[in-house]
Amino acid sequence: MGLDISHRVLKIAAQKLHPDNLPTTQKERIRLLHGSLTYRDARLAGYDAATVVEVIEHQDPPRLAAFERVLFEFAQPQTVVVKVDVTDTTTVEEATRWWQEVARRPS
Repeated sequence: MGLDISHRVLKIAAQKLHPDNLPTTQKERIRLLHGSLTYRDARLAGYDAATVVEVIEHQDPPRLAAFERVLFEFAQPQTVVVKVDVTDTTTVEEATRWWQEVARRPS
């Protein structure tokens, strides 16, 4: 499942996946959804893993708390992989501090 707040990004992803060329079983497993990680969404629950790719650096600090609650309290994947844009040193430092803070909290 892929989730993005941008309809344009979802359309591009759908085109790059070339769904017409995929076997039916693969096509049925792909879901691209419009949404945000800062709002509870039942579609996010029940996954074993979550990848958060270049999302943290685009969140306003007040929205990070909402993102954190949705990811860790509601969706509750067993594994979380976070990738930040390493071209912005400030972003990396902020994301690292946030991740360290999250990691220190009791489960």
